Amino acid sequence: MRTMRKSVLSVGSMLAISGLVVGCSSSSSDVTPTSKGALTIMQIIPPGDFGLGLLNQGSQAAVDAINAKGGIGGQQVVLKVCYDGAPESLPNATAQCGQEAVADKAVALTGTFTAFSQALYPVIKSTGVANISAVMIDPGDFTNPQAFPLGPNSDSVLTGVGITLAQEGCKKVAFLAFAQGASPQFVAAFNAGAKWAGAQVAPAAVVPTSQADFAPAIDAFASEGVDCIGYDLGIQQVPTVLSDIKDSGSSMRIGTITSNMTPAQFKQYPQLAGTRLVAPLYPSSFNTAGQQQALADIKRYEHLTSPGSLVVASWEAVEVFAQAAMKVAAAHQPVTAATVKAQLDTMSNLVTGITPPLDYSTAGPLPAMPRIPNLDEFVETVTSGGDVVPVSRTPIDTTAAEKQFSAF
Repeated sequence: MRTMRKSVLSVGSMLAISGLVVGCSSSSSDVTPTSKGALTIMQIIPPGDFGLGLLNQGSQAAVDAINAKGGIGGQQVVLKVCYDGAPESLPNATAQCGQEAVADKAVALTGTFTAFSQALYPVIKSTGVANISAVMIDPGDFTNPQAFPLGPNSDSVLTGVGITLAQEGCKKVAFLAFAQGASPQFVAAFNAGAKWAGAQVAPAAVVPTSQADFAPAIDAFASEGVDCIGYDLGIQQVPTVLSDIKDSGSSMRIGTITSNMTPAQFKQYPQLAGTRLVAPLYPSSFNTAGQQQALADIKRYEHLTSPGSLVVASWEAVEVFAQAAMKVAAAHQPVTAATVKAQLDTMSNLVTGITPPLDYSTAGPLPAMPRIPNLDEFVETVTSGGDVVPVSRTPIDTTAAEKQFSAF
């Protein structure tokens, strides 16, 4: 007999977050500006730990490393963090952050993670400041000329989850996620990938964020003959879902976005062996120069030894800004919001070592989402010993599946 579990709220990798506060703070109060003055960048994020570190820890580590090397053309960099608000005021909170960025003459927004970018862009349009986003959730990030994403949006990642499950032999799949504004598109993206790769699709289960018992959803999947689940809940819900799968008498496998689970869980729960993990970032086992530098900076300046993928993405966003700003400074131009954006617009092979090379000089492969620079997704799997290894060094290109999906 099943028992009802107490409600536990968590932060999933793509969820809008409740109960948050609004406001900005400087994360570089010890920086001494040069005679040229300091350069301000801003990160707009929800507060809280995403399982493996605060998002601004990656940004701050990158800023500290830049300043330790003399800054940008002799100018030190100051990171300001602006926290988004509660669900009922998120658009206003995002707009307020944009207003503060304009007032502070921020030369770039880096590592942005907000579900309401469409409220941001009208506010920052006057300065032309580039928004180098860590996570793309809002449709405004897909088309706005001030958007400079680091890679595919969450739709693309979930399309990749659907593709990899089908390619790994799953015959019938279903999507399990918390309800949020983008839920219908997330479901459609996952289903598109699975169908394109040859799997059947059962009805999705989209549950309230307050829900703690997933047994009804899992039982419904089992009755439909589902053998694999696309998982888009949070880190905290993993044990409950695994228990519900076991109680259902099923052996359903899981595919998910990498940041929805932690390495400790792979060691703790043998049931996760075979889980497919999808992300637009290079797997850590690639051990690129960029990965080594990011991990070294985050460990040195923020004392995190195993940062999550979103923390590393925040480091990468500052690196993208720095590469553009360094070129501006080298050309003896003032580093401003306008000159940084203009430089980014010309960069066609921007290498960070965290994601595939970025090309901001031309429109992306999806006509409806021209700001997305590529649609490559990397797939890893969990071994029986709880280690994470890449399925292949070749990424999944989700372009064909996404073009078949009418929303794209």
